Amino acid sequence: MRLCVSYFPSDYPSWLSSGFLRPVFNLLTKAGNYKRNPRNESYMRNLVAEVFGNDCRQMEAKNLRPEDIKKAEEIVLLWPDGNGYGWFRVESQIFAFKKSGAKVMVLNGRHRQFQLTGKLWPVLWLRRFLERFWIGELVFSAVFLVVSPLMVAWDLMRGRK
Repeated sequence: MRLCVSYFPSDYPSWLSSGFLRPVFNLLTKAGNYKRNPRNESYMRNLVAEVFGNDCRQMEAKNLRPEDIKKAEEIVLLWPDGNGYGWFRVESQIFAFKKSGAKVMVLNGRHRQFQLTGKLWPVLWLRRFLERFWIGELVFSAVFLVVSPLMVAWDLMRGRK
């Protein structure tokens, strides 16, 4: 049996996005969604139908039980974005309860399919960490703030205006 698991995580916990910080977290959520471009539930259902037809039992991660995972020969994770942002807990649960011969596959919102293995997991964790905490953007901004005045000074010393 092929089990297709869908999950649509929120960016930040509800307790963080309430109160006086709400506007900040709303902006971060909008920017994060723009960057990741996650597909919606109906798009993902249609994608599953297109790729697997009726050969897939669809289930939401919140309804997933260990018995369902143990019965599956193949488990397909339906990532709405490119790298499975917010899926770590679901993946941990699946790897903990799947039977030894069962494959864990990924079908993401960009129509890419691949097998999720133990070797790939740390790489994905790093990519998700960098994405969640905007590390690439922070490094670029820091370098830009340091290098820009130096470049302006260099130009001024050489007589360019």
